[in-house]
Amino acid sequence: MGQQYSFVVKVLHDHALVLKDLAVLNHEGLASAVEYLGKTLKTFAEGRGHHIVFAIKEPSDENYPYLWKATTRIFCYKVNSSNANVESERVMDLRQFCKLYRDITKQLRHTHSAADEDWEKVYCNGETWESCPVKLEEVRESLCASMIFTRVDQVAAEDSENEECCICMDQKAEVILACVHSFCKNCIDRWSDVNNTCPICRDEIHGNKDYWVMPEPPSKKEIGQFVMGLAEGAGDPT
Repeated sequence: MGQQYSFVVKVLHDHALVLKDLAVLNHEGLASAVEYLGKTLKTFAEGRGHHIVFAIKEPSDENYPYLWKATTRIFCYKVNSSNANVESERVMDLRQFCKLYRDITKQLRHTHSAADEDWEKVYCNGETWESCPVKLEEVRESLCASMIFTRVDQVAAEDSENEECCICMDQKAEVILACVHSFCKNCIDRWSDVNNTCPICRDEIHGNKDYWVMPEPPSKKEIGQFVMGLAEGAGDPT
């Protein structure tokens, strides 16, 4: 029970950190993070045949600045290092990229001990690989292109299970449109005051009839009461 509780606390803590990243992130910060991550992963991918390249797809002028966080996409390419051909690609939204960025930078910080001077030297200047080959090889393996792609897929799967507002990416999604994009009520109400289209795909919104409120899932107590009601009703001939 204690281990399960600790795991839940860790998940909530990591989730809160990602939301904090999103809240303070600006365009310059995103560009800097993408550049840093690309350079770091390319360094660790030397001699492995493939490396990762990131690229930012800018939002259109009409979506900037209010919707830039919702519409910006980061492309993740798996590139053949010998011929520079793109062999595969993934697309992330900002929240997914923030999760990936935190995962990788946290791994770089915590794969070594604070007293490991050899690792500290490598981490700071990126040059001396031979000083602690065992630990560095473990890190290089975990940061190879295939492993990064696996993590991107995992992040996308996690997000599909935890829908949040496509505009602010902070509040929980409460309303879903006919185009299946979801938003918190506050954001979509503000948007709908001056627009009659979906903020993401521009599908036309025909008033409140195109809104569906996303209900809260039933609690364990409610499920238990429902099941008990079925059991009691099963013995009633009427």
